[in-house]
Amino acid sequence: MTGAVRPSRALRAFGQSNGFQVTDLHRSRVIKQDVASFLVLPAPSAGATSGEKLAGRQVPKRTTTLLRQTGLVPATIDPVCVEGGRLSTAMRLIAEDGELDLVEGFLTRDERAGLGSRLFGELAWQGEEIALFGRRVAVPRLLCWYGDAGAVYRYSGVSHEPLPWHEVLADLRSRIEAFSGHAFNAVLCNRYRTGNDSMGWHADDEPELGERPFIASLSLGAERLFRIRHRRTGKTLDVPLRDGDLLLMDGELQSHWKHCVPKTAKPCGERVNLTFRRIVSRC
Repeated sequence: MTGAVRPSRALRAFGQSNGFQVTDLHRSRVIKQDVASFLVLPAPSAGATSGEKLAGRQVPKRTTTLLRQTGLVPATIDPVCVEGGRLSTAMRLIAEDGELDLVEGFLTRDERAGLGSRLFGELAWQGEEIALFGRRVAVPRLLCWYGDAGAVYRYSGVSHEPLPWHEVLADLRSRIEAFSGHAFNAVLCNRYRTGNDSMGWHADDEPELGERPFIASLSLGAERLFRIRHRRTGKTLDVPLRDGDLLLMDGELQSHWKHCVPKTAKPCGERVNLTFRRIVSRC
């Protein structure tokens, strides 16, 4: 199946009679299976008149069961919650020594429109040098750090004092918090200008993040590859991240896995990556 296709009339009728409305089917580029997009309809008993009334709620177990029975949700996908009446789903890519989930198209095309240009043009991007093997080396990307007062983050020998929240970042934080059920007090913004900009192998395991940090990583702009490798077994997974994708890292992932964004020789545009975090100890 290529692209999106309209579901059959019988499938639409079945969905509406059981609490959900199928809008289209598409093939996931990561798990190579067909996945449905759909809206969750308001429950009559709740007296709701619009799917908007369901914003922020967990998906009812009955709806989840029905979706699995119809094959609309593969076993590797878990419905997460309803936001504005739209059901968002997360694919579990890693379940060994931590959890890695991917939400393809967390932001729709309309929601992404104009967002990248604001982030490129309005955030306080800066170059940086880090200490590497006893010498100062330029970081191959631009970055900036926003967050609550006191949310200081130190890595690679550099302390980052947070800038006050930009309104776009604050709005995205609220959306991801409602979706994930986790609270964040800071965000690291990385700007990849060309395929030569990159992120080396590392784990987000600084003491300020706690023992089992939950990190939400939102991609905007050009597609880039996210590569993750198990420290002990060497098992490696490549995840292409596109405009609007959301990656969720949880549990023991940072203790057992390292990840990177490698350079690419393929022509590509600019990309912004926003990693929302919670600083649990202050410097």
